[in-house]
Amino acid sequence: MLSDPVVEKILRERRKYRIVDVFLELEKIYETGELLRKRLRNRFRRAIFEVLDTGRRKGRILDLGTTFGMCGMGIAKQSHDFEITSFQESKKYVEISRKFAGEDLVRMNWKIGKPEELPFEDESFDIIVSAFDLHTWDNPLKVLREIDRVLRKKGKVVILDVRRDRWWFFYLPSLFYTCFVGGLWLFKRTKFAFKSSYKPNEIGKLLDFLKLEGWEIEEGSYYFLVRKQ
Repeated sequence: MLSDPVVEKILRERRKYRIVDVFLELEKIYETGELLRKRLRNRFRRAIFEVLDTGRRKGRILDLGTTFGMCGMGIAKQSHDFEITSFQESKKYVEISRKFAGEDLVRMNWKIGKPEELPFEDESFDIIVSAFDLHTWDNPLKVLREIDRVLRKKGKVVILDVRRDRWWFFYLPSLFYTCFVGGLWLFKRTKFAFKSSYKPNEIGKLLDFLKLEGWEIEEGSYYFLVRKQ
């Protein structure tokens, strides 16, 4: 049991809206056309930039749960000197990711498991990146502890996710896709993804509860960025 009622309430409220098949539904969007694929890829550019902006050009990177392994693929295109592992929660997720990886497939390792129990030794990675996946974690406290465990000393963390207090960045694009891609399923999935996401101050409370050192939060227009420098 958590000893902090505020943190417990935050996790309980977000867990009510969590769904696990958004990733599979996104496959429909990705296969629809190049325009939608380009828009989806653009959402991950900030996380990729943050990784490359660390100044490192080699080392081990863990791409934790990012849709289609897009962060790992984007980094692989910029540098061949990173050893990149894409971590997904099921075999189906890996199959979809490998389907869209293309030429970057040979430069990426793929692992399956639960983010709450990462199958890696302590201090295994120089950089850990995750984009738009935090709101799907069943127990973010455990995941954040695991990230801290497998990160090497002086390692870097980049976690990007949408923020619940900027609702218009969810609903307006999803209405567009609902009309032109076709399917109320997308709007419903987006609605639940929105409600399961966090506000920056809520993530701050989780970090304070865990007493993780060197972690910080940056607020963006529709996202927040959690870093460990």
